[in-house]
Amino acid sequence: MSGSALGSALSALFANRTAVEYRAANVANAQTDGYKAVEARLSSYVTQGGTGGVLATPALSAAAQGTILQSAAATSFALAGRGFLPVQGTPSGNGETLFTRRADFAPDGEGYLRNGAGNVLYAQAAGGTGPLIAVRIDRAAQPAQPTASADYAANLPANAPAGTVVNGGTITVTDAQGQARAFSITWYNRATPGGTLPGVPAGAATGSAGIPASAAGTVPQWRAVLTAQTGSANGAESLALDFTFGTTAGVDAGLPVAVNVQSTNPATLAAASSGGRVTIGYGAPATAAAPLQQIAVEFGARSATGGPSQLGVPGGLTAFGATGISISRASADGHPAGTFLGAGIDANGQVYASYSNGQRTVQYQIAIANFPDAGGLASTGGEAFRATGTAGSPTLAAATGGEIAGGAIEGSNVDLGVEITRALVAQRAYSASARLVNTSDEMLRELLRTRR
Repeated sequence: MSGSALGSALSALFANRTAVEYRAANVANAQTDGYKAVEARLSSYVTQGGTGGVLATPALSAAAQGTILQSAAATSFALAGRGFLPVQGTPSGNGETLFTRRADFAPDGEGYLRNGAGNVLYAQAAGGTGPLIAVRIDRAAQPAQPTASADYAANLPANAPAGTVVNGGTITVTDAQGQARAFSITWYNRATPGGTLPGVPAGAATGSAGIPASAAGTVPQWRAVLTAQTGSANGAESLALDFTFGTTAGVDAGLPVAVNVQSTNPATLAAASSGGRVTIGYGAPATAAAPLQQIAVEFGARSATGGPSQLGVPGGLTAFGATGISISRASADGHPAGTFLGAGIDANGQVYASYSNGQRTVQYQIAIANFPDAGGLASTGGEAFRATGTAGSPTLAAATGGEIAGGAIEGSNVDLGVEITRALVAQRAYSASARLVNTSDEMLRELLRTRR
């Protein structure tokens, strides 16, 4: 009888000692980013001889959210909600894939993103496709991308007096040599059919001819003069775009129905129109006179099929009554070359590189792993966990908006008040178990003396 009591008391002693050890580890890691508290799950058992006891097994609180704290590092983030990040100890891809919520990542000397525990982040290629690969930030400079298309839309004041001149802003393009070049736009108005639109003087290039004023009584109501930036191969040459606006109420009133293009020097600055798209042939500085770059400028309503923009329908250039010009679109694609500035991670889990030219390039897509029972994961240290049969197989999916908090880190989910309170309870239980061991030992000794 006393032997049974001794066994039970010893099991309680060991179980409560284990509980105190777990509590001590939790308290010690209360400030460790991504740390998950470990509970001592106590369960009773009965031996074949009928002796009872208690056993302590670890229970991981892996699914419990830690406090989200701000971070100044652009590559640090926190998971908001369920899930884990796949990591490995090395970037080779040959190691064991572990899972963590510690996302205080920063590039190492080779550009790999490692967290504070030294684990390398694994993610998918940009777009969220393909297998998991080690995230390594490409720090190379970004090459220039010449402009291929531009977009311009504005409302011109239809009630403007004859002879009104309106500053239409600029469209900045990137030429074939990667230099930013600006086309200035000036609008000239003719309110009545009896007036004329002004001419355009010759540009700076040899052989450039001026564009004459429109003849009195002709149809166009607005002339846009696009002047190439001084210093380009086109010098100060210009394009004149004569827009005709409809006048039929409820049909095409205020909408452009035709455009005619002229150039001061078609040999070096040429243009052709199709619908609302004006394609400009533009030569970069110090290049041959023949146009080397084609830039399609959309003035009409955008086409849903990708074809030329449409004239005579809403959505592009208009001429309705107003006190002045209202520019809704004036942009161009392409960009100059840029040097690498740094990396970051946005709210959609996209790992990007930023450059001095204001561009961003997405390099990776973060994938989040979810388990049927995250509490069944096995801790490996370093705030990383191993998949187990109890946890189930992970399901990977690209991170979406709301699942990631950028510029943040997830702290420990340890509640110090709870840990200290439960540690005191376990310590009291340990002391009581120790007394029971002494009592059982004394009873056993008394029994042995009786047998003598």
